[in-house]
Amino acid sequence: MLKSIRTAAFIMVLGVGATASAWEGIKVGKDGSVKIGAGDTRVDVGSGGDVSVRAPSAQVDADARTSSSRGEAGGSRGSDRQIKLEGLGQKQTVTCEKGAEVLIEGTSNDYSIEGECMHVSVSGTSNKVRVVSVGRVTVEGTSNVVTWEHGLGTAKKPKISTEGVNNKVLQAR
Repeated sequence: MLKSIRTAAFIMVLGVGATASAWEGIKVGKDGSVKIGAGDTRVDVGSGGDVSVRAPSAQVDADARTSSSRGEAGGSRGSDRQIKLEGLGQKQTVTCEKGAEVLIEGTSNDYSIEGECMHVSVSGTSNKVRVVSVGRVTVEGTSNVVTWEHGLGTAKKPKISTEGVNNKVLQAR
């Protein structure tokens, strides 16, 4: 599996095309990690299979670690997945796996997050975020707006924390 991720990452970087950059090439670490750079694009594959793709105006990280846990009733499955969205002026829809955490950083982005998120964290300026189901919302920065539809699970609303100037967290109507 890790070999196929490395191959896909290599092909992806070649497909993007190379331009002048401070670093270009492929580096393989002693731990099995792979770093590929071409122009302003970079793909990192960690030794555990985590993949990070960075392009000039966006970043996507995928965490390969997943785990499951069983409650006393024996029915819950959890995930420690993390989705990281960074950029300037991005518009994107993301699906959150049950229990995942979404980290958003940047300026003037417009994100729609579907699924059931444990935590959504927004930092930056003038970001607009719509979340279907969330357990906790944290907002830092200036003029960010997060709209949520309902709390996670049986909760009627998420736990909300805001810091900064003119940030708003509102329930969708």
